[in-house]
Amino acid sequence: MYSPYKDIAIVDGNGTQTTGPVGVTTIPVTADYFCWIQTAGPAAVLMGAQVVNALGDAIAISQQDEDGTVEATDYSDESDIANLGVAMGVIGVATEYQWVMLDIRS
Repeated sequence: MYSPYKDIAIVDGNGTQTTGPVGVTTIPVTADYFCWIQTAGPAAVLMGAQVVNALGDAIAISQQDEDGTVEATDYSDESDIANLGVAMGVIGVATEYQWVMLDIRS
């Protein structure tokens, strides 16, 4: 059986999402590198520029660059097509870790 976690690529060279999210890692991961991927439950994720303003805000992959950060989901922007989960607290500061209740299905 082929693993759905083999050869995954969430963001291609120009920042366009090529697949839906499959999980959150604890470290940056390069090609052909093994890692632990969390798909559900409480997790600390790094916020990008668009921060969470309220408990329960939806969280999505940041489309601003390829640094692996997340942001509050902006429903007016078509690039936020897949939510990762919801905020478990309000940090309100970019480049800080945010508690998120992950709910990723691949």
